[in-house]
Formats: sequence, structure tokens, C-alpha cells
Amino acid sequence: MWPIFIINLDRAQDRMSATRALMNRYGLPFIRVAAYDWQTLTDADAQRFVVNPPPRSSKRVLALSEIACFLSHIDVWTQIGGGKSSAAFVFEDDVEFDDSINKLLLEISSREPDWDILKLYSNKVKTLGDAVTLPNGYSYGTPKIIPMSTAAYAITRPAARELARASVPFGRPVDLFIKHWWEHGSCVKLVQPSPMSRRVDHLSSSEIEAGRGQSCLQNFWTRFVRNSLYQLQFRHRTHVNAARRPPGRRWLEATGHPRMVSDELDAI
Repeated sequence: MWPIFIINLDRAQDRMSATRALMNRYGLPFIRVAAYDWQTLTDADAQRFVVNPPPRSSKRVLALSEIACFLSHIDVWTQIGGGKSSAAFVFEDDVEFDDSINKLLLEISSREPDWDILKLYSNKVKTLGDAVTLPNGYSYGTPKIIPMSTAAYAITRPAARELARASVPFGRPVDLFIKHWWEHGSCVKLVQPSPMSRRVDHLSSSEIEAGRGQSCLQNFWTRFVRNSLYQLQFRHRTHVNAARRPPGRRWLEATGHPRMVSDELDAI
């Protein structure tokens, strides 16, 4: 099975204890990665990684918690990209599993990926295009709209290496960055039904949600207008770029930087 990376704040010991018990219950070894802490991340440090001014299509200015979360995923991508495994799983520290998780992860790990990122969590049921069957009633394929959240996903080594290199500076939260697939060009697919859920006891204390709340002190109408503009622009760009969506993995292994599948085809 591919390595499993768990992102966890040093001060979130309750989350780590719950996650360790979960992983032990299913006999899943893991590598803990210390998350960036937004409470100790200064504005000056954060701005070194952020697009200034923010993209016109963004909902709002990034919160420190969102910046720290993105940096945590970049840290994991860097480790995966420099590792020996062809791909890896990345979980945040509030996930729960279905009982069939071992068989599912083993099955996914045994197949040659036809994706760059495979999302394992969505809070809503999504219709999949070109669905591929997995054990225990699961399948994976291409959703029309990529769901939010980076709670659980798999990523190939070359994609991790490329995204770690190309994502800085960033102007959106990491889940929105992945959702805007036409900007990074990766093939993102989704497992359905979702084999993962999020622990209810931790949702109310979410670090990201706390930070987002602090960044949403604009008046109601300002938030409403910016969100409406974002939704219109997102739908327009999704439609305009639909024909360019990669049907399979884009990033291949290479010496140095990953090379694209299209590069391989051009060389034939």
C-alpha cells in the first residue's frame, strides 16, 4: 500500500489521539506531518507565499488559517515528490473511515493511476463521468465540479512534485486551488460514494473555519456580491475550459521536473 500522510497541528493533541486510534483500529501505518500553525504565522511571513493583489476571481482575502493549511499541503507534496513511492494518500486529522477502507486503499494502490489526484471525500453525492468500478460498491471517475475539501486524497509522486513547485505564490485556499483544475492542469478524479467522513466532534473546532470566520467581517452585501461574482466566473471558466480537461494523468516521472503526458505523445 502507498504511504499515508496525516497532517496535524502540534497543539491539536486530541485530534492526533483520535486519528492514531482510528489508524490503529484498521491497522494502517502512517507518517505524521506537523501542520503550519496559523496562530504563530505572522502576516509578513504569510505574504511571502500569497499573490498580491488577490485574484479578481477570489471570494475574499485569504485568512491566515487558509494560508497555513495550504503551506501544510505543500509540505506534504514536497515530501511525496521527493519520496520513493509512486503515489501516496494524504489525510487531514479529522477523517473517519468506512469499514472497507483497507480493501479500498489496497485496491487503489495496486492499480496504475489514470489520474494525478484522486479525491476520497465529498460532502455531497457527485455524478461521475467515465466511472471505473472499485470493490464494495465504490467507483471513481471525473465529477463535473470537483468537490471542496482536502480532507482525504491520493496524489501521484510527479503531480505532488509539480504542484509543490508551481503553487507558490497562491491566491486561493488549497481546496479551491485544486478545484480550478485548468490553472494547474492536473487530472482530478473522485471516489463515490465517499469512503471518508469527517468527525463531527471536531467540526466545531475546525482551525480553518475559525480563521475563515475572522476573515469574513465584511458586511453581508459585500460578501454576497463577491461570492455571486465568484460563482459566475467559476461556472463560466468551467464551461470555457471543459474541452481542455485531461481525461487521464498529466504528470509522468522524469529526471528533474515531471514531464506531461502530452510531452510523451509529442515524442512518439
